[in-house]
Amino acid sequence: RTGEVLEGGSLPEGWYAPSLASDLRAGLGGWTAAEIVEYLKTGSTASAAPAGPMSEVIANSTRYFSDADLNAVATYLKDMPADTHDEPKTRQLANQALARGQAVFTDNCAGCHMPDGRGIPGVFPALAGSSAIQAGQAATVLRVVLQGDRIVRTPAKPTGIAMPAFDWKLNDDQVADVVNYIRNAWGNRASSVSTRAVAKVRKSLDVSNTAR
Repeated sequence: RTGEVLEGGSLPEGWYAPSLASDLRAGLGGWTAAEIVEYLKTGSTASAAPAGPMSEVIANSTRYFSDADLNAVATYLKDMPADTHDEPKTRQLANQALARGQAVFTDNCAGCHMPDGRGIPGVFPALAGSSAIQAGQAATVLRVVLQGDRIVRTPAKPTGIAMPAFDWKLNDDQVADVVNYIRNAWGNRASSVSTRAVAKVRKSLDVSNTAR
């Protein structure tokens, strides 16, 4: 956000960068310095992986940093204060809405991310406790659900496991339900998204794909 250093914000093409401040929910408060180094050097940790422009940053920049520079970055980030504006404006989702989202998740996502949202360490990223999932805006999560993504390949981790796109399979209501579920299940807390917001992201992806 403007004027709030490293506390997240919107990026071109509809991505949203989560906070790098030290709050536990939507920032790096739960990360160790070693995990930050591993993420920037190898492209993932046991529980987290980048999406969108951050993958390009790792592939083209931070994986080439020296260990000394990576440790300096991690030390700097861990020294950032918590985001005092971090508490999301949430309203409790109705049981019916949570049940719909859980059903979509169980049918389409639990096989990789596990029913408890903890993923498979080193393979499929965790959703529970994820700062990216609980970011101030859900734009990145919506994009990944709709268009899929691939974990960045690096010499240390060359596999580059991919998540498939669900734009062909899930309608706007289903995407909103499952995103609201993962942003508010397993102790996660984040603002909810509307069907209209999903439709807007879907339309922007259709336009960008047509323009290529």
